[in-house]
Amino acid sequence: MDCPRCESDLESYQLGNQTAHHCEECGFVGININRDPDQPESESWEEAFDRIAESKGESDMHRAEGVVTPRDMEDDSESAGPKRVTKKS
Repeated sequence: MDCPRCESDLESYQLGNQTAHHCEECGFVGININRDPDQPESESWEEAFDRIAESKGESDMHRAEGVVTPRDMEDDSESAGPKRVTKKS
């Protein structure tokens, strides 16, 4: 069996009734990767803290001195230190 990437011979490994193929030349292992651009975007740390704060009522968020997030820049905040996040009613 030839590798679909580089056309070298594939090594085959079998365990029970399962078989796996591997190419020593290019590293191909035959695993399909989903490259769908319609996947949801990942959640930022700020969004995760907000989501947790909303679900539990309040949350303490500790941040190292001097760390600035995009939200801090939008708020024109002078302080980038720890902030307390509380649920808004």
